[in-house]
Amino acid sequence: MPRTGRKTHRSLTVSELKELARGGLIEIGSHTATHTMLSMQPVGIQRTEVIQGKEYLEETLGRPVQTFSYPFGGRVDFNRKTVKIVKEAGITTACANYGLTLIGSTDPYRLPRALVRDWDVESFSSRMKAWFNE
Repeated sequence: MPRTGRKTHRSLTVSELKELARGGLIEIGSHTATHTMLSMQPVGIQRTEVIQGKEYLEETLGRPVQTFSYPFGGRVDFNRKTVKIVKEAGITTACANYGLTLIGSTDPYRLPRALVRDWDVESFSSRMKAWFNE
């Protein structure tokens, strides 16, 4: 297999990332340096992954980054040690990747998020109505 990704699945360029940040509509949060499953790594590597990803974005955007999304984000993909590292890195909120209802007592370091694919308008609209019970 070629080592390059599909053009339709490429990452944003630095220029595109900066332009997106300037728009003010999208919150750009950190992920990790290499998109590793954090729970499978020793604490030192988890810390390095979280901090390097955050520092790269802060340097690129020229502003603090305070949000985070766990790679893969399932319940087995991060653990209490990971959450502690994310907090210590100065992150204020972090998203997982499982569906739950967001309520006042939801842990801000385990926020649920909905998986969104490249759906057509009708499919996306139908899912939004289901998520918001409309």
